[in-house]
Amino acid sequence: MRKIRYLFKLINKLNEKTKKRKIILFFDILFCKICYKATSKDYDYFDMVNLTNFERKTIITSGINKEYIRKYNNPKHVKNFNTMLFTKTFEKYLKKDELELKQCQSLLEICPNSLNTVLVVLLLGQVIVAYLQAGEEKLMAPIDVETGLVTSNFYDKKKNSYKKHPNSQKEVQGFSIPNWDKVIALAEQAALEVPAIGYVSFEIAIEENKCYLIDGSLKPNHNYYKLVPHKNNNIGLLPLFKKKEKRKVKE
Repeated sequence: MRKIRYLFKLINKLNEKTKKRKIILFFDILFCKICYKATSKDYDYFDMVNLTNFERKTIITSGINKEYIRKYNNPKHVKNFNTMLFTKTFEKYLKKDELELKQCQSLLEICPNSLNTVLVVLLLGQVIVAYLQAGEEKLMAPIDVETGLVTSNFYDKKKNSYKKHPNSQKEVQGFSIPNWDKVIALAEQAALEVPAIGYVSFEIAIEENKCYLIDGSLKPNHNYYKLVPHKNNNIGLLPLFKKKEKRKVKE
């Protein structure tokens, strides 16, 4: 019932915004559900009403994200990501006492009094996308995996854009993530600890000379993929995921 209410609320909102007839919007949302495995929330969050069908094919929707989870994460090993076993499985990548963790100065300056971290998503043992997270509200900005540079403004969960972090007034675009090579190495080494898990996200804290795992998930949040490191286009991340699937070994 809640989903139906959300659907009609969305149709009314898009009708006012786009002036498209409600019946057209209804069938377009249904079309995207059938063809692209998109929920009503996906349709809204990824602005699918404004995308061409070619662009829609490149979006990792909720349904496609679940397919990746089922395909690459062996259910028998899910227990390794429970709180207690996570600590045991990834013990050598964790800070023994998180209270002693001292993040590097440049990251601290982005949002003081907060542990600002990097979220990386791995597919088949390789980092495929990454994001800077800052503040208790976890504003996020995409990172270019090749260079470690932040490629755009911060965004909140409602897709509001922030050129400067509200707490520090620091601009984030162009910021170079410190110890980026170590971040990549840590994430990819940690992924090898559970070979039967091929699609995972890790949260990583960065000190001046070292990196540590903070948390991990076997269900990467596909909503992050709206914040892609592309510029001036509506191409999603699915082509990148498919490219990584074809190249199952490191270059």
